[in-house]
Amino acid sequence: MNGERKTKTSLFLFPMLGGERRLLFYDTLFINAFIEKRNNVDCILLLYKNSKRKAFIEFVGLLNKISSFIAVENPSSKHLLFVFKVPDRYKKDFENFKRGKYSKLRDEYKLQILDFHRFDIDGNMGQILFKSKERREYLERKLDALLPEDSELYSIMNEEEETFNLNYY
Repeated sequence: MNGERKTKTSLFLFPMLGGERRLLFYDTLFINAFIEKRNNVDCILLLYKNSKRKAFIEFVGLLNKISSFIAVENPSSKHLLFVFKVPDRYKKDFENFKRGKYSKLRDEYKLQILDFHRFDIDGNMGQILFKSKERREYLERKLDALLPEDSELYSIMNEEEETFNLNYY
């Protein structure tokens, strides 16, 4: 991974932490998100470019007020890494994500993902989350194979790609 492509954690799990993309600097300073287990606790890690912008400094100060916030780390002079525990109400969704069971996420959370990323319910992500007939047919044509009825319509995460490693950046 070269750091340009967003991880599945960024797509599926970042919205668990709440907030809006703009207020979270998602399109400007946010680099990527990862999962990791620390002290036997499932965590979501957010990697950002470090910035001296006043709004970003205020943002950093506000993050530690979030109940799921654990720590902020400086993996390099150019980066900040924010560590959050998976909020309790999303533990089952988190486990389904790790197993690649995207259609098993709660419907309320699926809509939260779509809203956070400004994705259309009829777009690719909506088709993945709600297992659309169109997506299934597309994949069957692309793979030249029939998919079992219970198949998810997106690949399971690759643990190495979803684990933080500053060398990728």
